[in-house]
Amino acid sequence: MTNVDVQVVPGRRLAVVRRRVEIGSVGTAWGPALDKVWAFLRARPGLRTDGHNVFPYHHPTGTDAAMEVEFGVEVIRVFHAAGEVVPADTPAGEVATAVHRGGYDRLRRTHDAIHAWRARTGRTFAGISWEVYGDWSDDPSRLETTVFYLLSERPPVRRRIVGARTSVVIDRTIGHQRDRSLACAAYPDVDQRERAHHIGPFAD
Repeated sequence: MTNVDVQVVPGRRLAVVRRRVEIGSVGTAWGPALDKVWAFLRARPGLRTDGHNVFPYHHPTGTDAAMEVEFGVEVIRVFHAAGEVVPADTPAGEVATAVHRGGYDRLRRTHDAIHAWRARTGRTFAGISWEVYGDWSDDPSRLETTVFYLLSERPPVRRRIVGARTSVVIDRTIGHQRDRSLACAAYPDVDQRERAHHIGPFAD
């Protein structure tokens, strides 16, 4: 079973060639595009050290629409675009991630596992995913590819405390009470310590 983790990750700086690719056609598009990136890097020693191949996917809203894919390699600094090779970054933020071990022909299973995790948890994707390819091996069982899906921010979780004549919304996302005095007024028959117990500071 594929293990899906939630992490907060930094961005990765890339040199990429962009292509609009029909769903299911990535396998034929990546080779010529990535060759252009590597030719660019070989002509510029020091721009890359040990960076990996990274393929960000910008997901279309329609399932039949073409997808923008960036076929890239990690680099260590900003550079000027040259022809089709341009700078790009993966986004920083909260992601759902899983490691695929094995041949690339089975990589779809790891994507499916992350989508199944999303269905179970109710989280939503933010429209971009990317694959980071580990070091090459002639033995497919030794290949590792890490898959990331950027997650949308969680919506605020709100609770309404209702009193005889007033109410207050407490927003757990930012972790404080918007109006503690009104919330306390909702409990006129308890002392201040009991009010604090009922309303916060972090209402459950």
